[in-house]
Amino acid sequence: MGHRLILLFFCLVIGLFIFPVSCEKPEAPPDVPENPIDTIPNPPNDTPLVSFTITNNNCIAACKITFTNTSVNTDFHKWDFGDGSAVSIDLNPSHTYSRGGVYNVTLTGTTNGHTVIVTQPVEINRPVIPYSIGTSSSESGTGVVQMEDGGYVVTGYTYVQDNSYNVYLLKTDASRNVIWEKNFGGSGTDLGHGLGKTNDGGFIIIGENRSVSGNKDIYLIRTDAEGNLLWEKTFGGIVEDAGYGVTQTSDNGFLLTGVTRTPGIEFTDLIVIKTDDSGTLLWEKRMGSAHSDGGYAVTETSDGNYVVGGFSGAYVTSLYSYMIKMDPQGNVIWEQHTAAWCYLYSVQETSDGNLIWAGTDGGSTSHCHGSMVKTDANGALIWNKTYFSPGVLHNNVKCGRQTLDGGYILCGSADLSGYQNTNLDAFMIIKTDADGNIVWEKYFSGNLKKGIGYDVRQTSDGGYIVVGEMKIQSGDFDIYLLKLDADGNVQ
Repeated sequence: MGHRLILLFFCLVIGLFIFPVSCEKPEAPPDVPENPIDTIPNPPNDTPLVSFTITNNNCIAACKITFTNTSVNTDFHKWDFGDGSAVSIDLNPSHTYSRGGVYNVTLTGTTNGHTVIVTQPVEINRPVIPYSIGTSSSESGTGVVQMEDGGYVVTGYTYVQDNSYNVYLLKTDASRNVIWEKNFGGSGTDLGHGLGKTNDGGFIIIGENRSVSGNKDIYLIRTDAEGNLLWEKTFGGIVEDAGYGVTQTSDNGFLLTGVTRTPGIEFTDLIVIKTDDSGTLLWEKRMGSAHSDGGYAVTETSDGNYVVGGFSGAYVTSLYSYMIKMDPQGNVIWEQHTAAWCYLYSVQETSDGNLIWAGTDGGSTSHCHGSMVKTDANGALIWNKTYFSPGVLHNNVKCGRQTLDGGYILCGSADLSGYQNTNLDAFMIIKTDADGNIVWEKYFSGNLKKGIGYDVRQTSDGGYIVVGEMKIQSGDFDIYLLKLDADGNVQ
């Protein structure tokens, strides 16, 4: 037992030498403040800290944005709102953006000769209007056809860049969702004014082209059923020409009409051109008076001849409508100028072998209004109707077609403002009976009340499809593709 106590004591002494025990308090770590930001010194009084907040961002144009200046150490402020408007030196300004887009807003703060600039983006959304197709640039629809699958093909034009446009062709499904789209043209302004189906299931487009010669030429484009280019042709002189009406003829060629001008002569002539199925020129005819004339519509009649509608300055004091019938070689069978009419924009042979013409009538007042006239095959008047509804100062018919019930469907525009202001035109559709009497009429306005219909056709379900353009916001038009049932209700 004594030996064990001696051994235990010996081990304790050895352990104290090897592992000494310290009674000193350990050194404390350095103090760490609860909030590190509190240790940042205040900026010098001559150093501006520039910042701002934005209220109502991502609103729909036109809308007002409010900017709150949260800057420190600044005694002068300048705001640039990024849309080309005048700068502001207000402390907390508000600014209205008239159209959608992304704008870089810049605040400049200055003190004691030191300047700091801060930029933040503001995003303004475009208005969304039902039945419109387009981008923040401008598009217009001038022709429409329905396809066997219930969808629609539309032509017109779309903004490209540098104030130029391309011919635009697009296909939608029956719900008007875009399936494919095509552009035609070059660096100049190229526009599509009319559309037709071809016998092989493709499409023919008539318009104008500034990209080939630098002057304005008649532009004829043929595509396959998927909108792929088969060929394109330009026609005209060395001044200015444009095509507005086209139809495929029974020999598979094409007949087109428009306006042309001869160098050194102030006024235009009506031009009619016949091509083969490859777009090769067969003949052209220029007709007119000592003043301006032009063609807008053309069709082949059941007797194998052609009729053309347009305008004429033959009476000097005002424009009158121009009606022409030609044989397949371009020889005139008859022509006439109908008094009180300004322009004929469409012509169609009716089911009874007569002709229906639609357009705009100057009438006895200074205001234009839509009109439709029915003639026999020799151009003799059967009846004439004018459409000038109460409360409508003027209207303008761009297209008229016969419907399955023997009546007619018209489209165009109408000024509902009570005074002459085409910037407030509404998109207009009128249904008539077989004698041209109104059955119903419909008007549609966009966000800024500016619209016009250029083409209308009856659809396979007995309703109607109408195409044109609608103003979405300042400087921005969209294609407006409107579907109506047989009673004019929107579908």
